[in-house]
Amino acid sequence: MIDRNLMVILLSSIWLIFSGFDWGLKKSKNELVTPPIEEMVEAKYLVKIHVYPLEVGNADEEVINSISALLEEHLSIVNKSRQPDLDEEQEKYLELEAPKEINQILATEGYFDSRIKIVPRLNLGNKEYTIEVGLSEPVRIKNKLVVLSGAIEDDPSIQNYYQRINTVWALNVSDIFKQKLWSSSKKLILKEVRKNKYPLARIKDSYAQIDPNEHSALLSLDIESGNLIKFGEIKVFGVERYPESIVRNLAVFNQGGDYNEELLFDYKQQLEKDGHYSEVVVTPVFGQIENNEVPIFVYLKEQLKKSFGIELTYDSGAGFGTVLEYQYYNFLNRGYVSAISAIYNQYEQEVSLGVTQTKKSNGKFWTARTNYFKGSKNGLNTVLWSTGFWYIYTGKVTDTSVGLEYYQEKLKTKEERKNNNALLVTGQWKINRVETLLRPENGYYISAKVGSTLGVLSSSSVRRYEIDGDYYITPWQRNNGTFLFKAQAGYVSAKDPANVPDELKFKIGGPGSVRGYPVDSIGMKKGSYTLGGMVKVAATVEYQKPVTKSVSVAVFHDIGDVKNKLKDIKLKHGTGIGVRWFSVVAPLSFDVAYGHERRKVSWHLNLGARF
Repeated sequence: MIDRNLMVILLSSIWLIFSGFDWGLKKSKNELVTPPIEEMVEAKYLVKIHVYPLEVGNADEEVINSISALLEEHLSIVNKSRQPDLDEEQEKYLELEAPKEINQILATEGYFDSRIKIVPRLNLGNKEYTIEVGLSEPVRIKNKLVVLSGAIEDDPSIQNYYQRINTVWALNVSDIFKQKLWSSSKKLILKEVRKNKYPLARIKDSYAQIDPNEHSALLSLDIESGNLIKFGEIKVFGVERYPESIVRNLAVFNQGGDYNEELLFDYKQQLEKDGHYSEVVVTPVFGQIENNEVPIFVYLKEQLKKSFGIELTYDSGAGFGTVLEYQYYNFLNRGYVSAISAIYNQYEQEVSLGVTQTKKSNGKFWTARTNYFKGSKNGLNTVLWSTGFWYIYTGKVTDTSVGLEYYQEKLKTKEERKNNNALLVTGQWKINRVETLLRPENGYYISAKVGSTLGVLSSSSVRRYEIDGDYYITPWQRNNGTFLFKAQAGYVSAKDPANVPDELKFKIGGPGSVRGYPVDSIGMKKGSYTLGGMVKVAATVEYQKPVTKSVSVAVFHDIGDVKNKLKDIKLKHGTGIGVRWFSVVAPLSFDVAYGHERRKVSWHLNLGARF
């Protein structure tokens, strides 16, 4: 049974979170709306606007409301009614100009032959203008013509340009003519031509031929492409600490290749992700084109050569802990990144060394890491050496790696000693479509990893499979909160499970899996200690409610278990509340959770800072 006091605390916390919940359906009754200053000035006259169709089918209710709003927003006779120094002569001028303004506004919406009537009168001593607007039949697109001229006429791929133009053209035959869509279509078409090969393209001629009597429009647009432009020399500015070759090797284009705007954007993203630069600007300099080649200027602000990070952790099972990280970004003077990290708490100590090659323009690089771990908890002593190297390919949102990993492990208890080892070839695939990584609100993350021993340097044949996924969704307005759904599963198949290194098996518990339980406490119990199991399943449902721009409160429920066989799984539950502080300087997560099966409360704290 759950402790009664704990249940009261949890229910009270949930009530507090939802008590101020704005479902986004209506404004609060007590919300104060301050009227604009101009509304406080008494109007010299009132203006009533009545829009109606002259014939059935000329305009529906949505169009009528839209045009009414446009007239109320843009008509001078409406806007100047509260002008303090407006005299009778100026007012008469506004009345006379109103039909002209109305026709201009209606023309932008496709109405060129409407009926307008303005009636001034006195109503209970107050002057009033009634404006009646009868909408004619709207002008519709009869035909459209786009012509590409210049060097592009000799381009074998000219039809591809016409196809892309059709996808961005907003006014099709029989659509109602709208000036806003006509203007935006011209801009989008020009942008589409400029993106690839012809960045100097311009609008040579354009016109919209309107026939009010026939209620039709002929649209014509002539785009002059200019010369075919090639990529020129890359010129780099701001390089001091790291080799310039890093910048050049990441270029996804070659000098003399056809200009392509998307390749420039990809190049900028590659430089930003590289880790050596804090600010990146990549720009073509069209004013310095020579021989139809445009130079590419790259402006950089470099990161420091060294970085040091410290993370303080606390878990009610493991106590206080420290994580130290040191990175050097110019190893061997080739821009390689070397990293050293150390983890310490009262039960575990770990040191790792790694080196990562600079990424190439195709997104491929090598990385290697060696790790030493020593742990002693509840009578189980573990010493683990592991090393591996991986070949990694990074895409825009995906990472794919293939590697070779070796584990040598020594387990010692009062009853026995075991030496296990394994040499595996591994493959991993990850996709990250989470928006705003600093404060995730929407998107998903999936990681899938497989591994298999090679038949040598292994105490048992092993097949290992693992998949993890996170899904964030903010279904309402941001201030109404975000839901997080997490799931993980793993399976190990082995000829001799007892001889599989415990590192390759599964344990869960604590942050990231089932809160309310000590870290790695859910597994195969053997006396006073916990060994890894061959099967794991775990899932989380969490709701985060913002209370400030950088702080959210959370309620969550976790489930999971680890066993040697799937049929033996009996899910353990953890329920709790927490605080999330989304800070670049020190992201913090604090959780208090009740472990249902153990009937105890655990709290978990993670505080990180990077310098």
